Amino acid sequence: MRAMRRLVLAGATTLFLSGCATHMVRTAIPNQEGEARVVTSPAFALDPTPKRHSADCPTNLLQDVTVSKNAGQTLLSLLTLGLFDSVTISYNCANVPVDPGSTDE
Repeated sequence: MRAMRRLVLAGATTLFLSGCATHMVRTAIPNQEGEARVVTSPAFALDPTPKRHSADCPTNLLQDVTVSKNAGQTLLSLLTLGLFDSVTISYNCANVPVDPGSTDE
């Protein structure tokens, strides 16, 4: 009983400390177009090919990209010992840059 309590406490502590993670890459000059798009990307440990997602941007330009992992995704990865891992990727498209002094809008 005591060992089980320690195991549950260790698991809860690990889950709490791993929590949620978010990483963001952003351009220096904001030039956002439209709303954020969100993609969930699962990965399997035995799959040798990296997961690729095509951005659905009319200008083919990205403003920012955020990769995050919530507690549920972390728990699933922990329970499968890392054999399955999932992240959420959100990105914003950018407008076509306008040269300074240009009359284009």
